[in-house]
Amino acid sequence: MLFGTRRLADPARLVGLDPAFFHNVLPQVPRVEPRLHRGEWLLVHWYAHSDGEAVRAISRVETDGDRLTRVRNYFYTPDVLAEICAELQVPFRSNGYRYWKPSREEA
Repeated sequence: MLFGTRRLADPARLVGLDPAFFHNVLPQVPRVEPRLHRGEWLLVHWYAHSDGEAVRAISRVETDGDRLTRVRNYFYTPDVLAEICAELQVPFRSNGYRYWKPSREEA
């Protein structure tokens, strides 16, 4: 969601990113569906891959009447994705914990 699906699907544009997380991604806009989970609404983002769709992001939304008051995006949070997708019984793929490769000092 941060870089867009076209960037994820183009290996030449993944400079600094770990390509292992973006294997088989197709340059299509994610399909988004609302799901009720533990009493709150989530937006589940389905990304197309050459071997089928998988959830790569979840957004939590909060409303006040007919107004959207907060959106929290979970894209680089594999633990959150794993837990929620297991409870929803949907396939997911990890994006890792960050959008850059760790430096030698961090590794």
